[in-house]
Amino acid sequence: MPYDHLIRLETLLPAFFTGAVAQGLDAAAPCAAQLSERPAKFFGLWPQKGAIQVGADADLAVLTPGVFRWDSAQAHDALNWSPYDGRQFSARVRRTYLGGQLAWDGADIQAHAGQGRYVRRGTSAWFR
Repeated sequence: MPYDHLIRLETLLPAFFTGAVAQGLDAAAPCAAQLSERPAKFFGLWPQKGAIQVGADADLAVLTPGVFRWDSAQAHDALNWSPYDGRQFSARVRRTYLGGQLAWDGADIQAHAGQGRYVRRGTSAWFR
């Protein structure tokens, strides 16, 4: 399925955010570090990916805090099943942007095939 990374945001980011809130953390900081910055460094894409700074790609997720119950029947994948079905999250993904362009409007995928671009692996690595 194209844009399956957008689909994973439906549960991964809210679940991680919810766990961070439950630990009493400022949830945005560990979400950004562990779900964006660290993977970008691991795959050698830092700082073009995984950072909010001048020259970076502007791939962003916007969350709405609140109490949201996950309903697998409303998922945007072909499964309509999830181990998170019925689970309560502390946030939901409101919008996502890829390269500064709206990719998810909170209800439907707005990105289209071919919209992305290849990013060559750089020299960054989390293990150095």
